[in-house]
Amino acid sequence: MRWISLSLLLACQPLVYPDQCREGEAPNSSCFAQKRPVDSAEVELATRLANRFMHAHAPGDLPWNWEEGVALFALSELHRVTSDDALLNYIEAYLDHHHDEGYKVETSDQCPAAASAVSLLSHRSSATAQTALDRVESYLANDARRTTEGGINHMGVLAIMDPTLWVDSLFMFGEVWLRRADLQRDDEALDRFDEQFEIFTHRLQESNGLYTHAADWIIEQTPGVFWARGNAWVTAAGYDALRIHRLRGEQNPVHAAALEQQARRILETQNIQSGLWWTLMTEPGEGYEEVSGSALFLFGLSRAWRYGFLGDDVLPALHRGKTGLLGAIHERDDGPVIHGISGPTTAAAREDYLRVPLEEDLPYGVGAMILALIELAGLPESL
Repeated sequence: MRWISLSLLLACQPLVYPDQCREGEAPNSSCFAQKRPVDSAEVELATRLANRFMHAHAPGDLPWNWEEGVALFALSELHRVTSDDALLNYIEAYLDHHHDEGYKVETSDQCPAAASAVSLLSHRSSATAQTALDRVESYLANDARRTTEGGINHMGVLAIMDPTLWVDSLFMFGEVWLRRADLQRDDEALDRFDEQFEIFTHRLQESNGLYTHAADWIIEQTPGVFWARGNAWVTAAGYDALRIHRLRGEQNPVHAAALEQQARRILETQNIQSGLWWTLMTEPGEGYEEVSGSALFLFGLSRAWRYGFLGDDVLPALHRGKTGLLGAIHERDDGPVIHGISGPTTAAAREDYLRVPLEEDLPYGVGAMILALIELAGLPESL
């Protein structure tokens, strides 16, 4: 497989990449939507999934947790394409409800809703959204315990064990900073993400390019186990960060190299027949193929192609993956339902990953599917 190196990209002046609407110009919000056609089958399906989710779950019924936060993040990304105010109204109602009822911000898993708060604030004033963002920023700056290297503890303020790094965190708190960098032009937020990405990569990325689930965790992990959804959190947030750097005309070659090494191994472990990934990535035939991790891989890899970090050779894998995702969506009388989503997963021994049951329509699985469909929309056929 041919890979376009960063040095080759840097040699091309002006830099040209697929998501541009005008050569040499960074895509603006209008261009972002133009490159993901609202009338495409992918965006139409993403919209139907979002509408079913919002109809099935009143905003006040959703807990303040990562599972729901990922779904709201996807709704905010869909709004960038469709401009449907019903999506923002739902996010605002969720934030208003939890502002009135009260919520805690004490772990990484309680941060993601603030990412959609940033998106809401980019369109309208909202005191509750600003409060949510301020609380998460205060937690990350002042309350979350850190490793000796400065990595943010996945378990937050919990003091009965040493701080631990989990790959999940890079998305859970990372997308809060990335939305600030993207929509509020907050340079310091991007710097904070870059610092954490470097720390997490140093501790968690193995020589084969894949990331292990956790470091300094109290439960013993089986060496050589690479969990798909965990790796996919890295791919999704990592390439989102590189996208923001590219929009600013900046480079981050260290992060780009780490992600390219990971992407190379991700593509090697894709099931060519189904287009999906096994929950234990390097053990094909063991356990099951998992949809939420596969969707997040396709979101991140598609975004990498759109912004010139991966070449056209990735397109066949993206199209195979899209076929696999569509096969996991079943039509019912009340709309499309997603099957094959593994439940919440703890860093543990190999057998524990295999025991996690598959479920349908879990909020983060719906969110991951919406994100993937958005980025797969408008992609050219394999070259």
